[in-house]
Amino acid sequence: MSKRKKCLSSHTGGSTADRISNLPDPIIHHILSFLPTVDVVQTCVLSKRWVTLSCSAPSIDLDIDLFTDRKKLHRKKRHAQVRFVEFVDNVLLFHDKSDIHKFRLKLNYDTDTNRDYGWITLVIRKNVQVLDIEIPKRIKQPFELPPSLFRCESLRVLKLRLHSSNLRLPSSLCLSGLRKLVLESVKFYDDQSVESIITSCPVLETLVLLYSGVPSKKNLTISSHQLKNLTVIGYGYIPGGKFKIIAPALTKLKLAFTIPDICVFEEPYSLFDVIIELYERQFSGKVIQFLGGFCNAKSLSLSAQFNEVAVDISSSFSFYFALHYYAIL
Repeated sequence: MSKRKKCLSSHTGGSTADRISNLPDPIIHHILSFLPTVDVVQTCVLSKRWVTLSCSAPSIDLDIDLFTDRKKLHRKKRHAQVRFVEFVDNVLLFHDKSDIHKFRLKLNYDTDTNRDYGWITLVIRKNVQVLDIEIPKRIKQPFELPPSLFRCESLRVLKLRLHSSNLRLPSSLCLSGLRKLVLESVKFYDDQSVESIITSCPVLETLVLLYSGVPSKKNLTISSHQLKNLTVIGYGYIPGGKFKIIAPALTKLKLAFTIPDICVFEEPYSLFDVIIELYERQFSGKVIQFLGGFCNAKSLSLSAQFNEVAVDISSSFSFYFALHYYAIL
């Protein structure tokens, strides 16, 4: 062997060296956290150590789309769905006693509705910190999640995508450690549910409401003293409706909806960045009154729909908008 090849061999440990397997468990777990669990399980063929790593993975990502093909016949799709349910059962059954820090579950319309309740209950017992659930609209309404989910002390991030399912909340709510809440296409069962889930999160810093709420509700109040980032998209317009924000620590706000008849923003003194998008043309008087609630913001970004009333806006807030007005095209 030449001197050059000997030198390379001594530095690399040979071409067959397995450097990844020599890494500490926490680093390998971090690498595996970027993969769906179906790929993580396949690493078990490498060695017994990888079996242990797979069964102790703190991040679990279960997506039924990786098991099904929309172009396949119904019989084959049904078989794939059965395999997915069995796969999830085995992943959770053979997971060791260590905690599950992050759990993502995406289901489709044909998944057994009784299984997801048990799966979520199990990961809550394992002190889950990040929970991301996507469940399709169910025929049986309203939809219920395990009550223990809404009393989980370890939970820091909760994302729910329910595809317009009505969500019934338990009578007792206490998410004492939750810092980020994302609700997408969630329809609440009664008028008080939106406020109750927000007030049950005393340290909530980020709230995202995407096409979520109560269709028949005229008033929406968001009250949170620790809230720093708020996004509300798709809040439906109801004649006589009132939209109220009480968030003295709020620094970033994004609103994309039709402006309600009454908007109240209490103590908006900490606002730094505001982004507003209109869904439809509205008369300038209402728009000007609405924008008056953000006169303390350092940066105000407006959607292209505001161009139609830009002259009226500029005349009412000439100094402010000379510095900060620009449109999102």
